[in-house]
Amino acid sequence: MISIYTDSFQPNMPRPYSRKKKFIRLSLIILLSWLVLAQCTFKFRTSDAAALKDFQKKAISVSFDTDTIDGHQLHYVQTGLATGPTIFFIHGSPGSWDAFKNYLADTGWIKKYRIISIDRPGFGYSDFGAAEKVLDQCRLLEQFIQKHNNNQPLFLAGHSLGGPIILEMASQLKTMVSGCIVLAGSVSPALETKEYYRYVLDVFPLKYLVPGAFRPSNTELKYFKKEVGVMAADLPQIQCPILVIHGDKDKFVPVENATFIKEQNPAHVTVKIIRGASHFIPWQHEDFIKKSMNDFMDSLVHAIPKI
Repeated sequence: MISIYTDSFQPNMPRPYSRKKKFIRLSLIILLSWLVLAQCTFKFRTSDAAALKDFQKKAISVSFDTDTIDGHQLHYVQTGLATGPTIFFIHGSPGSWDAFKNYLADTGWIKKYRIISIDRPGFGYSDFGAAEKVLDQCRLLEQFIQKHNNNQPLFLAGHSLGGPIILEMASQLKTMVSGCIVLAGSVSPALETKEYYRYVLDVFPLKYLVPGAFRPSNTELKYFKKEVGVMAADLPQIQCPILVIHGDKDKFVPVENATFIKEQNPAHVTVKIIRGASHFIPWQHEDFIKKSMNDFMDSLVHAIPKI
């Protein structure tokens, strides 16, 4: 006789749908964690309290303030001589006023210049995260300059995206600006890469996956691609001297941008090229930048009658 038995024991093997559920659950946890992290990190800004401590250690008097221009909050930092010629710094993208913290703390400059560095709209503590079109930012910053005019020579200094912004401002503010210093500025329409991915990353919900200050940076650079041609067309209108400093190994903004600025306004532009320098010249070549700026501004302060 043959007996047949059925073994009820089944190996504890994971079912396919169980593995899939675990994968989905883990993916959601990672995604939600990144969403939270993306809103809290990479803001590239220093609190006023922390910055105050740094300046106090150097025994430098500093003020932090926020002004309202056309409903926009503009946060800025000021050091130096309130009645002196003004150096107005504008950072790149992303960034904030503290990109020029060492310049604000220059012991030679604070004795003779009023030094202001501002958080551009959407960055630092100026309506963080709310990106504005670059031309609209220029108009807001022009109003800020006019409101805080102390009737002394005014110098605009900008790095990277701050470069075309100060040049556009100078084209509109005319004789109010005594000189411009462009540090690795992105100005030429022909040299701007398309970067179509910026449009994809600016669409809901993908935009919220872009962390911190990179989100408003992505949006404003998307705008800039369309506005750079308009801004470049205004270059010949600039009436003040322009100092352009660029590194010949800049991988973000080609050095040919410096030549482009010179071609658009040859009578007013002086170009200095730093051999072997990258895009980050304000920090990696700080001494050279400061000396070049100092010589440039001092020559103009003595040459320009007080307003």
